[in-house]
Amino acid sequence: MTVEPTKRRYRAIVRKTSHGCVARITEFPDLVVKDVDMLRCAERAEHLLQARIAALGARELPIPLPSDEAPPVGSDIVLFALDVSVPYEPKTVRIDLDPKLASRIDKVSCNRAAFFIEAAEHYLAETEARSNTARNTRTESSARAVGEAIKIAQTVQ
Repeated sequence: MTVEPTKRRYRAIVRKTSHGCVARITEFPDLVVKDVDMLRCAERAEHLLQARIAALGARELPIPLPSDEAPPVGSDIVLFALDVSVPYEPKTVRIDLDPKLASRIDKVSCNRAAFFIEAAEHYLAETEARSNTARNTRTESSARAVGEAIKIAQTVQ
């Protein structure tokens, strides 16, 4: 079943430089676009962002949520809203946090949802790795037991 893509609004921060313009997207720090024209720079950033999100979705990797972080301010900065499609409809989960825990999270992350997504991915990866290690240990034990059974069977014959 194909899920209709949904839209998310990211923000391109385009800064004028002595050589033209540079666009950055907070949630994708390695995605940097340079161009001589500000509008074309933002358009290129939008196309690259859409391609990056499609690639993450195809590999079933988490897609960062748009940041709530306040944008930088300056006369050399222009903000562009980039509406891009994501390949799935996110599920909304409501949780109640202890205020102290929320405060600790806010000190290390500007986006609580992104923090929980990253924490869940990390926890699940560790759990799956431990499960695979335990499965491999059981398989090795079973293989040794089968080997011993074969030796005993050969001795009996």
